[in-house]
This record gives sequence, structure tokens and C-alpha cells, in this order.
Amino acid sequence: MKSFSDLDYRLVYIDDKTFGQSPNYRILKELSKYSHRKDFNGFIVQTTTGLVAKKAKEFREINVKVAEIGLETYNDSILRKYRKPSSEKFIRESVDAANKNDLMLIANIIIGLPGETEETYTRTYDFIMPLLENGKLIGINPAIYTDYNNDENLGEIDFLKDEQYELNKTWWNKFNQTAANILNKI
Repeated sequence: MKSFSDLDYRLVYIDDKTFGQSPNYRILKELSKYSHRKDFNGFIVQTTTGLVAKKAKEFREINVKVAEIGLETYNDSILRKYRKPSSEKFIRESVDAANKNDLMLIANIIIGLPGETEETYTRTYDFIMPLLENGKLIGINPAIYTDYNNDENLGEIDFLKDEQYELNKTWWNKFNQTAANILNKI
């Protein structure tokens, strides 16, 4: 925190992809004291929906203001298929817990997971957009899924040219455009 003294900031992003799973996260409250900024507002973290559901109050107490959660998709069948540490239940509980504790959320979603259909995308979209409109989410981050096992696309951040390409591209644009429109009104 002392090394930031020449910077103009109000929030600090903690780059720990599994925030809250290791006990060292508890030192953030103490670290806050070392900020030279009078308008320092706290920390941004990336964590799971389950941890937000269980620890939103504790996160808030240690000066975490924003949690970026791995929502991925609002479809239990797809979350289970890819062994994601989330479920529709944890997603709902994390939104509720965050709102009760004034913890702002950013939802990371994945566009292009095999198994996504018009219906599953619609389900995720219909869950997320009202939350964004009502201020329960402060942003979404739609990430493009890439099959890194495919030698032709190794390391590329792009959709695979398969039978799902147009569906994925359409929903990628829809999530981004709708979110931008909602956030521009705020």
C-alpha cells in the first residue's frame, strides 16, 4: 500500500483468483490503514459465488467493496458438467448476501461453453440483466470460451468456427450491448 503513494486511486484490485480460500485475506483491514489517500474506498477481489454467499459480511468488514464472481452461466446442468464451483443456488445466495452487506458485484460469464443453447443463454441473460438494471450488479464480464486443446486455435481468444459459432457470437454481442446500454443510463 505504501508503494502506491504516488498513484491516484480509490480502489485496489487484489489479483488472487480464489480470494477468501486462504486465511491471509484477513489482513486487508490492516492494509487499509496504510493508504495515503483520504478517499481510499477499499478493495476489489475475484472469488467464487459460494464464498460470497458465505462470507459477504466478513469481506465487507475487511474493506472489500467489490467482488468479481465466477457466475459463468445460470444453468446448473452446464455448471455441473464443467465442475464449476457454483450453482444457481449459490449464485442467488451470493447476490442476496452481497446486497445485504453493501458489497458490489461484477459477474464473470462465459460465452461459448459447449452445451449452451438459445434456451440456456436466454436463462442466463434473463437472470443477469434485471440485476444489472436494479444495481445489484455493477458490471458483467463476458469471457469468450476457447478450446485450448485445439491446435488451430491454441492461445487465441476467439470462438471456434463450429456449428455453435453464430449462436455464441450473437449472444456475446447481446450481453455486451445490453450491459453497455444499461450502464450508460446510470
